[in-house]
Amino acid sequence: RATGTDMRITIKAAKSGFFGLGVDRRNEAKHGVYLKAGESATLLSGNTNLATGVMLYVFGADRIGELDLTGVTPGQQGWDISELKAIEVLKLGSATYLPSNHAGGVLTTLSLGKLPFLRVLDVQNFPVSVIDAKQCPKLTDIRLTGSSVAQLDLPVSSKIARLSLPATIASISMNNLQQLTYPGTLSF
Repeated sequence: RATGTDMRITIKAAKSGFFGLGVDRRNEAKHGVYLKAGESATLLSGNTNLATGVMLYVFGADRIGELDLTGVTPGQQGWDISELKAIEVLKLGSATYLPSNHAGGVLTTLSLGKLPFLRVLDVQNFPVSVIDAKQCPKLTDIRLTGSSVAQLDLPVSSKIARLSLPATIASISMNNLQQLTYPGTLSF
């Protein structure tokens, strides 16, 4: 479920094909577009919901290279990104992101599962508190500033070179991250 004002998502195709956005229906796209690999589009829901939210379904998820969800506030119920087989960039937040009110409960646990091509994860200013990225070996850039993340599990031996942490971090699992450096003193 997701909430927001004039909810929309922005995608960039990793592979050519049809992409669509369904609202409360798995079998009907409210807005659709054909994209060639490398092209981008914003899919509009035509919906504003600040109460319990609506279910959003993304058609063509297995061909999406970049997914920007900053135009919605996802909830925990119904959250499933397992079909994002080609995803390289996932944005749930940004430096200017403001979550909408979500009476149905906001996404608090972000379990990424197996996303073998994911390089960039941006959840800045998003109220997620737990992130499990253990099965995302290509991660290089994780942006968590301003989020509510208290627990972060990173993939072993990944090439993470940029990691911005929030003040809320209490537990972080880091093992053999040779690309990650810190110019000063690091203390926890």
